[in-house]
Amino acid sequence: MEKSFNICVVYDTKRGSTTHLANWVKEGFKESKTDLSTDVKRVHEVKKFDYDLFIIGSPIYWEKPLKTVVEFLLNNQDKLREKKVALFIVCMAQLFGKHTQKYIQRRYLKPL
Repeated sequence: MEKSFNICVVYDTKRGSTTHLANWVKEGFKESKTDLSTDVKRVHEVKKFDYDLFIIGSPIYWEKPLKTVVEFLLNNQDKLREKKVALFIVCMAQLFGKHTQKYIQRRYLKPL
């Protein structure tokens, strides 16, 4: 039997919006009806790194991702370097129109 593809959606939140988005990601994989196993965990809950893909998310406050998410990335960069990693952010950028996309990419997706 073929091994399923294991995904861990890792996030932290202040007010709950990022929790909702992390769970939407999991539901999207579930609806795809593919052989995927998806766990959703806050950064302090991640104890093992035996996943095929990490999807890591943070809200943006005062133009910065949460410190706990940045610390998770920095503290585990050796383990994550060997994995596939995707990132997402939760912010109000869409309220400011389509011209903010390049700013968001430059500001929040720079290498750590």
